[in-house]
Formats: sequence, C-alpha cells, structure tokens
Amino acid sequence: MSSNNKTIWLAAALIILSLMLTGCLPETPPPACTTDFLIWSINQANNNGPGTDTINLDPGCVYQLAYVDNTVDGNNGLPSITTSIIINGNGATVRRSTQSQKAAIRLFHVSQGGELTLNDIRLYDGLGMEPPNVTLPLRNDGGAIFNAGVLTVNNSDLDYNRAHNRGGGIYNAGTMTINATTFQNNGVNIGGGPGESGGAIYNAGVATITGSTFVGNIASQSGGAILNGGIMTITNSTISANSTTLAEIVSGAAIMNGGNGTLHISYTTITSNVGTTSGAVWSVLDTIEIVNSIIAGNLPANCSYPATSPTSGPNLDDDGSCDNFTITADPQLDPLASNGGLTQTHAIAPSSPAKNAAAGACPAADQRGEPRPFGSACDLGAYELTGGGAPQSDPSELSGMVYNDINGDGVYTPGEPAFAGVEVVLGVGTCGMSTPSQTTLAASDGSYQFSIPAPNAGTYCLSIDPLVEPNTSILIPGGFTEPVGDVYQITLTEGQDMSDLFFGWMFQFGPNIGPANLEITNVVLSATTIPINDYVGVEVTVTNMGSAPASGYDLVIIPHYGWGPPNPGGYEAIPEVAPGANHTVVLSPGVLYGNLGAFTMRILVTDDWYALGDPDSTGTAGDYEDHPINVTKFACLQFDLEPIELVFLNLPGDTRILPLYVKFNGPVPEDLVEKFQAHLGEIESYRCGFQGFDDRVFCMNEIPEGEDGTEVPFRLTLAECPEFIYELPAVQIPVSQPVIQTCSADLNERECIAAGGDYQMINDTTSTCICP
Repeated sequence: MSSNNKTIWLAAALIILSLMLTGCLPETPPPACTTDFLIWSINQANNNGPGTDTINLDPGCVYQLAYVDNTVDGNNGLPSITTSIIINGNGATVRRSTQSQKAAIRLFHVSQGGELTLNDIRLYDGLGMEPPNVTLPLRNDGGAIFNAGVLTVNNSDLDYNRAHNRGGGIYNAGTMTINATTFQNNGVNIGGGPGESGGAIYNAGVATITGSTFVGNIASQSGGAILNGGIMTITNSTISANSTTLAEIVSGAAIMNGGNGTLHISYTTITSNVGTTSGAVWSVLDTIEIVNSIIAGNLPANCSYPATSPTSGPNLDDDGSCDNFTITADPQLDPLASNGGLTQTHAIAPSSPAKNAAAGACPAADQRGEPRPFGSACDLGAYELTGGGAPQSDPSELSGMVYNDINGDGVYTPGEPAFAGVEVVLGVGTCGMSTPSQTTLAASDGSYQFSIPAPNAGTYCLSIDPLVEPNTSILIPGGFTEPVGDVYQITLTEGQDMSDLFFGWMFQFGPNIGPANLEITNVVLSATTIPINDYVGVEVTVTNMGSAPASGYDLVIIPHYGWGPPNPGGYEAIPEVAPGANHTVVLSPGVLYGNLGAFTMRILVTDDWYALGDPDSTGTAGDYEDHPINVTKFACLQFDLEPIELVFLNLPGDTRILPLYVKFNGPVPEDLVEKFQAHLGEIESYRCGFQGFDDRVFCMNEIPEGEDGTEVPFRLTLAECPEFIYELPAVQIPVSQPVIQTCSADLNERECIAAGGDYQMINDTTSTCICP
C-alpha cells in the first residue's frame, strides 16, 4: 500500500484490513457491531506498522465498555492509541456499559506518539475515577478521553462524561483540535470538593476549538465548561448554561484561564453561565485576549481578569465587568437553538447592537457555516445575522421506543421485542414536579413521538407509570432498566429535537409474561400418598412457549406450600431453552417428607427465586402447579390383598349379618384392624376384626332385606389413608338361606360360619368349629 493508508471496516457485510506492507492477512475478526470488534480493530491498527489506519464503525451501533482493557494513566476501556488511527463513527456510540454501573472506565486513551482522529461519534458516560487510596491525580482525569498525544475530534458529541479530578469530557496534555462538536452535561463534581475543574475540558497542552458548543457542563471548583492551563484558541463557538458550585472560591463558570495558561477567544458567544463568586470568564494573569465576542447574561458577573489583558476590536458585555470592552448593552440573544449547522447557537435579533459591530478581519463563515460578513461588517459573537433574525423556531420533536430488555443491560439490542400500547407521558417542568401536557401510546413497533410547538425551550419530563392501565396489564411485574432513574428529565433549547429516548423494561418474573414464556407441560410424581420419612420422586417437563430463548430459570419444589415461608425442598437450574423446545428435570430420590399430614407440593418454574436476596420468596414468581401429598404412618398402597369371601351369617330374628373376609399376604398391625371399614355400595360395616390364625380381616355388614343377589361395588378403607386401599368394581350379595343345622364342633368351615360358629385352627393339622 504505497499511501500507507489502511482501513478497517466494522460492518457486517464488508471487512477490509489492508496489510499490504507486511503481506500478512489478519486473524478472523469478532462479529461486527460488537465491542470485541472495536477492541480488536484498535489492536490491529496499533500493531500494523507505519501509516494511518482507518476504522469505520457501523451506523447506529452502540459499543459498550464493560471491562478495563489497560490502566495507562487510569482505567481505560479501549486499548491505548499508540499509532495513527482515524475512527469514523458514522453516528455510532461508544459508552461505558450499564453492566459496569459503579465501575470507573474511561473510554479512550491516547499515548505519547499516538494520534487519534474521531469523526461523527458519540462518547457517552465515560468515568475517569480511581479508588480513594489511589493518589496519582492523572488517574482521575478525563472521563471520555485522556490525550497525551495528538487528538482531533470532528462533528461529534461528548455527553454525560465525568471525572473525579479534571476534565469531565477530555483531559488534554498533548495537542488537541476540536471542530463542530458539542460538549453537553459533562462534569467534574463527583466529590463536590476543591480541585474538581474543567467540566468539559481541562487543557494542559495545546488546544484549538472551532465551531463548537458547550452547554450544561459543571465543575465543583473552576471552569464549568473549560479550564485552560496551557495554550488555547477558541473561535466561532458558543459557551452557554455551564456552572460551578463551590462558594467562596473564584471559579469561572464558563472558562477559567489558570496558572501559566494563554487563552485567545474570538467571535464567540458566552452567556447564561452561573458561578458563585466571580465572572463567567476568569483569568489569573493578563494572558487572556478577547476579540469580537459577546459575554453577557452570566451570573454573578461576566468577567474577572486583569485590566491589562489585551483586547482587539469591539467586544460586548451587558454589566460593564469586562475591562476594555467597547459596548455595554443587551445583545438581544435568542435562546440556544438549532439554527442550522452542526451545533446549536444563540441567534441575535435584527436590532442587536452586536450586528455589524466587529472590526478587522473575520472568519469566512460563522459557527453554523453561514458566510461572513452579511452586511457592512461581521457581527460580534458566533452567529452572523443573515436576514431578519433567527429563523422561525420549528416544533421540537421527541421520539424513542419502549422495548422488552431481555438482556437486562439497559441498552436496546436489535431484535429485542417492542411493547405496543404503553402510555408515555410528557410533562412540563422538572421530574417529580412536572405538569402532564401530552400523552401518547407506543405504536406496534414500540415507537412513540411528541411534537412540542414553539416556543419550546425549557425543561420537560418523559415518564411511564407502570401502575396505571393500560401499562399495568402490559408491563407488571418488572422494572425499568433504562433510563437511569426511570424517567428522562430533558432541557431543550428552542427548536431542539431529541431521539433515542428509549424506555427499557425487564420482567421481574419472566416465565409467565414476555417473549420467553417457560411453562410446565407435564409432571410425573412417584406417589401422592407415602409413609412418613419417605420420598416423592418428581419429574417435570417445561416448554418455552415464547419467541425468545429462556435462560436463567430454575425449577423449585416447595414441599409444604402454605405452611410458613416457602423454603425449597428441591432446586435445580434449567439450562437455556430455545423457543418451542422442551426440557425435563428429574429429581431422584425426590422430596423427603418427615411429618404426618396433608400437604401441598408446589412445583414452580421461575427466574426470581432469591433474586432479591430474600429467603422468603412468595413462591408465585412464575408458572406453577400444586399437587396434594398425604403422609401416613405406613404405606397405604403397599397392602397385598386376596379377593373377599362373602358368606351370610344367618342369626335368629330379623338381623341378617354378612361377614366380609379379606386376606392380607403379609402381617397387618393389630392396632390397625379396628380402623378398617368395608363398603358394599352404600352399606358400611359396623365393625371389623382380626382372625389371627389365617391373617384374615373380617368386617360385619348388616344387610337390609331386598339386597340379596344384587351387585354392588366393594371398597375397603383405612382411617389413616385418604383413599380406599382395596376395590372391586362389582360383587354379588349372596342370597340368604334359612338356618338348616345347629352349630357343632365337627362342622366344616362354611357350615360352621353359617351356623354362627367360629372356625379356628387348634394345632397345625386340626381345625374345629367353636360354637357360641
């Protein structure tokens, strides 16, 4: 490659890594649009010899940094840049992973000798912070980027990055160029103490900033937006609504020029910044030069710098605090808005004293890219009035999506299902105190949109209440994974649009609701009536009825559901189950029962057992089945019986007694005999006894007249057992015969019984009829 210009495409369909200088082919890359791919690409570029490597990120991808890659000058999520690399973001985002939560991970580090150019990329939620016992200050600097080499950032956004010490967005100790980039909501106010300076940028090197906007950044001590301790030039830029917080400390809510810093500001608008004790632009030495700029509307004052500081051409303030300024008047600024170009600006009114007030040479275009001058001379500040003032403000459009965060990571992943019909509320004012102004229902693809008519600059709150219908039926039970705090509090400039306001929801008890629907489809128990200190074997089959893989589920057996806390008697993790697939769990020997009584065995499939560290889980978090279990003194179903024998016992008078004999193949405890009962249809026995010589149990049934010869079902029950222990579907009640003989000792067994005797064994070989 003669040009020494190499390219790495992070795209699903095209991967190019030109290594013509070495003649080697790269190793197989990880999948595109993954963090591993970005890390791999940087490592490839760092080790790829001389020349500049270009990495093209996939549009819309989010590269989440969950782990520390290296600890050069702090915890860095990506490999330190050691060679010349260009990263074309194409609108992609690099951010600290939501799974990191409290982990401090800086996004980029550029080493000495390294050169990094970032184009069209969003850097979000980087955190430069070390534990309290780490005393090296540099390791607490630079939330998104720490630059010790050469850094260029073009047409990008740095949002909500933080550092514990210096440079919430960028700490620069090398050479840095910033073009058409927005720094918003970055901060160094974690500890709220002295030393936390440079909310967006801390410059200790050489920095050039052009056509960029700093809004909503914060520092505890100094430089709400920028602290300069090196050499810095700012041109055609807007610094608005930044702040410092510590009282009794001179700060510079917009810019502090400290130490030996040298600062040149030209054609820049600095307004609406709020500090505590000093001007929004503050300098220790007279090494600050301000040219053709507007510094107005800041609190408690606009400027604090030595009167010997140079100025060139007219400048405008509105409180007289900026020494050597030639115009003190209201600049008539419109609210910060999207007035064209890549960054937001404050337009000036046609009657503004800043109009045509500049002197000397001016840039060829203003911050938006509009030609300068438009009129007899250039306008002061970053905005050139090119007609009748600021364009008519458009409605602000807010849009996003409500989705099922299956991964639970707080970031939408393509393929995660959408929620349709969820009500989203837009309120005016800060969250918790806002007044609802609009509501909308998420569309079939989960998307929602609000249009706020002009004027629309202000604070708004986007929220979803899961405890009102229709949301309850769709979402409960579960919780938000995105945004942090469950709501979006938004500060809009006039005409500003915001997208990607995603609400991620993860079901707390996933098996019953949502795309992964794990249901119990078959249960086999070894028994439902067992003797005490015995086991019930359990076999459970579950099926994923949903459309997404079901993972993280457990099978839980609660032996005594309803008797105190539902502590598990059986517990087994279920592996991931694909949509439509089955999985069977066998617990053997099963669940042990050591108490007598009737119990409910609950079989539960859940992803929430002990999930919150609560040993008293409700036992209802998922699909479940209940099965009755009876625990007795003995095994009711283990009796081995022979068929009954029916012979009428005819006694004098009207009483007709029919003894029923049942022989057990094995011993029967004598204390149980009286607990037996025989049932001939609806006729119940009134007494059961034990005929010991042949292990027979006999039960006496009084047969009413008219039942002779009929067929009835027969059941033998035992008081300790919940169901019958022996059954015949039909037996015939014999026909009674008159007594034809008297009882005598020489009768056979049948004759003896018919005569009212008791046929017994006298010894091993002799039987006799014992008469009443």
